[in-house]
Amino acid sequence: MKKVMSFCFALLLSVSLFGCQSQAGTQTAAAGTASAQDPAQTAQADENAVSTLVETFGKKLQLVSLLSPADTLKKSIQENYGPYVTDGLLNQWLSNPSSAPGRETSSPWPDHIEIAALTYHSAQKTYTVQGSVIELTSTEQTGGAAAKRPVMVEVVKSGGAWKISQVTLGAYKTKTAQEPAETVS
Repeated sequence: MKKVMSFCFALLLSVSLFGCQSQAGTQTAAAGTASAQDPAQTAQADENAVSTLVETFGKKLQLVSLLSPADTLKKSIQENYGPYVTDGLLNQWLSNPSSAPGRETSSPWPDHIEIAALTYHSAQKTYTVQGSVIELTSTEQTGGAAAKRPVMVEVVKSGGAWKISQVTLGAYKTKTAQEPAETVS
């Protein structure tokens, strides 16, 4: 009788484990089929992820003071930019901290990156994000910008996640006497 009960228990356990594995495999296959069937949805998810990455990175710019002592600056670059950039770009900035973007003066300071265009390059499987670093002073915190600086950000898939591989800052845009100050309503 003991042998029969042991056999039944082993059989029941085997069937249960097989059923769990089979169900997990079916769910994985269904997820793979769904993403393969709707590339537009995958592309939109990638664009959203890249936009969020660049916007989040843009919020970190004010936290990296380029006027800090070298050891403090390197630590700040590591902490604030590390999660968002490739290892290669992070190492480049750590070896030459003055080449990193960040806060150059006490005022104005970089507040965020405003995205103007997002372009996917299928051959390289990268995104180019064009926009502006919006800088503020205490006056513009309720709207407008003290300065705008063009920025181009290259984004690649690294380790299964989108990461920034290059940041190129342009010259500050200057306002002419005829241009009104930019305000946000």
